[in-house]
Amino acid sequence: MELSNFLGCLAVMAYTATLLPSILRIVFPRIQRYRTVIWLMRHRRLMGLFAFSAGLGHGLLMIMQRNLNLLRLETYFDYISGFLILLILAILSVTSPDWARRKLKSSWKKIHQLTYLLMLLIPGHILYTMSGDWSYMTHIELWSMGSVIVLFLRRKHIERRRSSIAKHLNASLPSPSLKTDKSNQPKVNNSDA
Repeated sequence: MELSNFLGCLAVMAYTATLLPSILRIVFPRIQRYRTVIWLMRHRRLMGLFAFSAGLGHGLLMIMQRNLNLLRLETYFDYISGFLILLILAILSVTSPDWARRKLKSSWKKIHQLTYLLMLLIPGHILYTMSGDWSYMTHIELWSMGSVIVLFLRRKHIERRRSSIAKHLNASLPSPSLKTDKSNQPKVNNSDA
């Protein structure tokens, strides 16, 4: 087992650990009280930084092992998925501290939506770069990413269904009018006062 592949596997596992808490909260609501889910939620940012660090280590070792020439444009085309994954992880890492969140305000959430693009890039990167050279780690990485993707799609389905139900309920409620119709109100006898 090569260290570079081990670091790549650690990066994928850490990345999936950052996604799981929010997905599991919606797909399996009772699970949000489990210690593991609470721990993952509390340490999510740290896991994201670890995913970036392990991914960067993986990338640097691969560059050295394959003696890649970073001055050639073809290198970037051949390893575009890996470079994009590292770029996105770097952006997420730089913008993860609280000060960045405060400074970026509403843009922060949009930037961190990039994490969902990684769900597609990572399996593609694994399949492309590991074709013909699979190990047990390749299976672990693909199964974990596949499971997260399925759970994420289930989460989105649940959120859409909830949104649709809420819209339907809001549409069926009578809207309050500014003028009250006094003809439908009961008459009050004020003669006893």
